[in-house]
Amino acid sequence: MNISYSPIGYFKSPYTEINGMPIQPIGAEDVEGAIEVLPEFRAGLTDLEGFSHVFVLYHLHQIEGYELMIKPFLDTNLKVG
Repeated sequence: MNISYSPIGYFKSPYTEINGMPIQPIGAEDVEGAIEVLPEFRAGLTDLEGFSHVFVLYHLHQIEGYELMIKPFLDTNLKVG
């Protein structure tokens, strides 16, 4: 099965390169960003302020490689295996 999708918007942040970008939210507490929705999809956000939650799915398009088994960042008590 193949699943394909197209973006309806983009994240905007002050970070333009992976180097120096925080890997945990605590490293970016004072950083502001935004989600920019493409004009043709904005009507789908009508009355969004009436909802308590919004789910945002994102694609990390600049990731190179991955590991299936990792130790969570700063987790010294986790035993894997």
